[in-house]
Amino acid sequence: MTQNIGAEVRRIVGAVLKRQIEPNEDVTRETDSAWDSLKHIEILFAIEDRFAIRFSAPELAALASTADMTRAVEAKLAS
Repeated sequence: MTQNIGAEVRRIVGAVLKRQIEPNEDVTRETDSAWDSLKHIEILFAIEDRFAIRFSAPELAALASTADMTRAVEAKLAS
């Protein structure tokens, strides 16, 4: 399941940032110049919609990489 969630998170991030993300690549806000604050919100809303989950404001601010987002989605789905 983790692999599928991670792949879907990377697909969403790649679609929003308009670039291909490799299967084991961890994209971060710090390392991708296209990932600005507007793209951040767009990515997170798309993830929320795709997985039918909601993040709190502090959670939204803390999620800064595809790995962070994958772990957060897994935690939400497990609870």
